[in-house]
Amino acid sequence: MKKYIGIISAILIILAFGFWAYKLEVFESSSEQVNKVIQYKGDDGKTALELLKANFTTETQQSGGVETVVSISGKKASANEYWAFFVGEIESSSLSSSYITKTTDVIRWELKPVNTQL
Repeated sequence: MKKYIGIISAILIILAFGFWAYKLEVFESSSEQVNKVIQYKGDDGKTALELLKANFTTETQQSGGVETVVSISGKKASANEYWAFFVGEIESSSLSSSYITKTTDVIRWELKPVNTQL
């Protein structure tokens, strides 16, 4: 009887450790993804950039009259990345400072690699 209790205990410990290791891996993957994607709802009459700045710590850069997002919530784009602006699932061709949102919009910012191929 003691032998069976020992075997069952060992199996339970191994299973518990395996579950803990799996949860740790999922958490690390999820937190990495959270740092690369920012999402919020639109608000009638407000620009995508205005809402971004109101809800997240944001660093921008002015160049040639265009305001570019450099960092969101402390996550800075590297030299080979940029913050892409999406409305729904479609990457926007508008500037975030000029896109007037609607309450039905889902705005998303995602770190994407710079395409260096011509």
